[in-house]
Amino acid sequence: MILVDIGTGSGLWAIQVAEEYPQTKVIGTDISPVQPNEVPANCQFQIENLLEGLSFDTGSVDFVHSRFFPDTSMPPNAPLLPSPFVPSVLCLSQLDYPL
Repeated sequence: MILVDIGTGSGLWAIQVAEEYPQTKVIGTDISPVQPNEVPANCQFQIENLLEGLSFDTGSVDFVHSRFFPDTSMPPNAPLLPSPFVPSVLCLSQLDYPL
């Protein structure tokens, strides 16, 4: 499973999820490189600007987490999210998908 945390900030949420679900690849994206260097092996960070689109191929991500999601004024090519996109309003422990 691939999980992307858009607007990860310090990366704390992504790191905690990576520690809790070691079989899940967790990728945090943010425009600012403020995340720590030492993270779990299944966690990584990418410097990306959501408003310019993300580098993920459509359908390549299983779960998207974001505490902030811009309104409809975003450019049409931003972001590339899996289809159909469902905001992450459930806790990972509530998912039926075995992590």
